[in-house]
Amino acid sequence: MPIAVTIFLLTYVVLAIGRLPGFRVDRTIILLFGMMIVVANLRVSGFFTLVIARVVEHAHRPVVLLAAIVLGRASSPRFS
Repeated sequence: MPIAVTIFLLTYVVLAIGRLPGFRVDRTIILLFGMMIVVANLRVSGFFTLVIARVVEHAHRPVVLLAAIVLGRASSPRFS
């Protein structure tokens, strides 16, 4: 099992439990770390490039492109 998948699964197990015994870290930091791993894997796999290509392919007018960008940005965990 790749290390990223292992870390991802462990992060969500800790979130489900609510704390990591013997380890004092805020849940928010662990959640952010897990999301960083998910976004990194999506970026490496080319997911964001595919989404951008689809948006540009279907946006025939500037207003449609603007709406697609705004909605796509709002539904994406990627903020950088």
